[in-house]
Amino acid sequence: MAQLSAGTGNMLSNIKKVSPNLVRQLKAAKGNEEAFDLMIKAIRGVQDPAKIIRRVIKTWLYS
Repeated sequence: MAQLSAGTGNMLSNIKKVSPNLVRQLKAAKGNEEAFDLMIKAIRGVQDPAKIIRRVIKTWLYS
């Protein structure tokens, strides 16, 4: 989350490609717990299971 707040890192790049609005929400989050909840809500909003897996892998494993 520190990189995201600073506007750097792979996590920011990956999320920005999928949802620039989510990046704004994450930057405004008041802490890691709130940011994590936002990420979970975004992942739950995806209907295609394959897209969910790709998002999780790109965002969490390669950041």
